[in-house]
Amino acid sequence: MQTAIEPNDAAPLADGQAVDEQSNYAWALRFWRSLAEAGDPHGQYALGRQYERGEGLDRDVAEAARWYGAAARQNDADALYHLSIMTAAADGVAGDPAAALTHCRRAAAQDHAAAQYELARRFGRGEGADRDLAEAMIWLRKAARGGIVEARQALGQMGEGPPGDADEARGWWRRRAGTGDPEAQFSLALLC
Repeated sequence: MQTAIEPNDAAPLADGQAVDEQSNYAWALRFWRSLAEAGDPHGQYALGRQYERGEGLDRDVAEAARWYGAAARQNDADALYHLSIMTAAADGVAGDPAAALTHCRRAAAQDHAAAQYELARRFGRGEGADRDLAEAMIWLRKAARGGIVEARQALGQMGEGPPGDADEARGWWRRRAGTGDPEAQFSLALLC
């Protein structure tokens, strides 16, 4: 019987994720901690996620932020995104809208679709930077292409959208309507 999990064990990261998904939090905690302490950014992110969710241990957002920060320093997109959310909300870390925007931008630049959507939202509202609707639209389109349903819906609901984008809006509604979404099907019928 193995008592410790070494970062260079033959068990792939997928095994850790599968165990984590099966709610074997004690095993997953040992697995992710061994990777995290060895400096693996995915292990650091996953351990931070367990602390944030309180899976197999007491919820500790400060400890989650510490592990997210370690992974973010290695440019892990998931960690950057979660650290951005925590920094914007002052949850476990000091609130800093500009730093939150920087973390989010770094994750979005790696094609992290949720970060792209969040960045669009922040530019649209002027959170952490001046309000910039053109920049917001750039990130909203990227998020929609990345599969974020809310981004597709937002583009579709704009109807005409920015000048010349009526065809694009119909295209987003068509994509969403193709998934069987009755609201999208109704909206598409109104646009066409």
